[in-house]
Amino acid sequence: MARGTEVPDFVTESGYTTDIRSRAKVGGGQPTYESYVYDRQKDTSFVIRTTQIPGIYDKPDYAKDYPGRDTAKAARGVIINGPYWSEKGTHAIVNIRSQDNKDRWIMLLDGATGKLSPVDRQRDEAWWQARVSAGAASAGSMNKPAGSRAKRQGTATFIP
Repeated sequence: MARGTEVPDFVTESGYTTDIRSRAKVGGGQPTYESYVYDRQKDTSFVIRTTQIPGIYDKPDYAKDYPGRDTAKAARGVIINGPYWSEKGTHAIVNIRSQDNKDRWIMLLDGATGKLSPVDRQRDEAWWQARVSAGAASAGSMNKPAGSRAKRQGTATFIP
């Protein structure tokens, strides 16, 4: 866990300086997210697996400047927005972005199995706060996920 920044509070009732705990320092660990699909008819749920997304193991280009560091082949953290269902409720897409803001995927979600199929991938080493959207439905911004929850809470999606 990253150490928080300690900011001195110079104006206090006691007249002494005290420290205020603030945000975590840059580079601290990021939370992990998972999204689930819940089938009301079968009363079952399953996690949407992201380990098979094309490019999920790609490292940012700047990693080449630091050979020998971070050699683990771990999948990058992602945040799933959606799903956005078709009018008939037969097809769904999800907007997935990597937590390092280098990639964005639009994937077709199979509501029965949770399997993802790629529709589009965008990679940009310079992404920072780009606005994105999926069709007519807004999917939030690259740095403000819409509808995702931290791993300990999960996200439930209902199949119509």
